[in-house]
Amino acid sequence: MTYSKRVTELQRIYSLTPEDVFFCMLVASGATRQEAYAAIYRPTTNGTGTIASKANALQKNKPGISQLIEAIQYQRSGGTTTKTGSPKEDTAQIAEGNKVDKKTLDTFRSKDGILEGLIKVLPSVTGKDKAAVLIQIADLQRMKQEENKEEAEQVVYYHPVSCFRCALYAEHKKKQKEEARKDADI
Repeated sequence: MTYSKRVTELQRIYSLTPEDVFFCMLVASGATRQEAYAAIYRPTTNGTGTIASKANALQKNKPGISQLIEAIQYQRSGGTTTKTGSPKEDTAQIAEGNKVDKKTLDTFRSKDGILEGLIKVLPSVTGKDKAAVLIQIADLQRMKQEENKEEAEQVVYYHPVSCFRCALYAEHKKKQKEEARKDADI
């Protein structure tokens, strides 16, 4: 099934399934958690107590659900929303509001700092994003190895000592003299 860009974007941002996003939208619209759970997940049991416990367990197991419900309710209540209401712009505004201190900025300018940041982010991402983070980590580690190889492959130039002091030259002259004696003896 194909979902709208908004649903897939919310899914990516909050690390949820499409059903979880629809559940959050229903709850934010005013439906009770039990009604939203019954409508989206279609449980096989009819008891409201079991549906309520399943809905609460779902929300406890996935913290992104509570965050998304709050974000949708905030957006609908007239909080500062974007013109299009897209989550991309919302996250851009949040990121713009968070100022980065110089120490953090310097940390992420080095490859080691970027690697540490990616490793910290790794447990919180899923699916394609997790694969992309792993690829970035591998690329950065490969780049570090290449830097080390460049230092190891340093070219060293040797300037020869004058020909008369060179061991190769002396040996060659000695062979020439011996050959000249042999030729003279014959």
